[in-house]
Amino acid sequence: MSLDYPITVVSNVTFALALRCADPDVVSYAPIAAIAKSAPVQITTASAHNIPDGWPVWVESCVGMVEINNPRPTAGLNNDVNPPFIASVPSASAVVINSLNSTLWTTYRGSGQLAWQTPRDITAHTATLVVLDGKGVELFRVDSGVPSANGEVTVEPASYTVGMRIDVAAQTLLNDTAMTYQLIMTDVLDDNRTYLLIGGALRKA
Repeated sequence: MSLDYPITVVSNVTFALALRCADPDVVSYAPIAAIAKSAPVQITTASAHNIPDGWPVWVESCVGMVEINNPRPTAGLNNDVNPPFIASVPSASAVVINSLNSTLWTTYRGSGQLAWQTPRDITAHTATLVVLDGKGVELFRVDSGVPSANGEVTVEPASYTVGMRIDVAAQTLLNDTAMTYQLIMTDVLDDNRTYLLIGGALRKA
């Protein structure tokens, strides 16, 4: 499943977007053991959670400190309905949510879990950004690891991150009112299988 995400490129401004890659069909969970009354709030899990630093998480079904509950959207709803928190990870069994201050909340009494979309392994992947006009004709492309005057695409397996950049030099090629873009991943270890990671309308403002 790819993400439909329209973008706008502003004249004479470099466009950049970084994406954390997750498996849309696999959710991971970690039972909560404690939540401190603190600013920022710190959550301790019952065992090692394996959440990457900076990863989006939801907090579900806590008893006592109900103010922190932020359940993951049900099937068919996107994350805008109930956006996740961003987790900082100081240790294997701790998560800090810098956007939350729990000092005046009710006391945590038990239960609850952290939930997150499982990171997608992008080891040995390459990525290609393709920009098309309204008729589907390619305007330009940028491949990861290949220098280009039009921009850059990066693949960072350690942080499960794919980045794309459209440089100002490429804007002379953006000459259509119905452009689209595609960010295509290639799994080198799986017979060069390709899949669309993200795409959508591209507008020049």
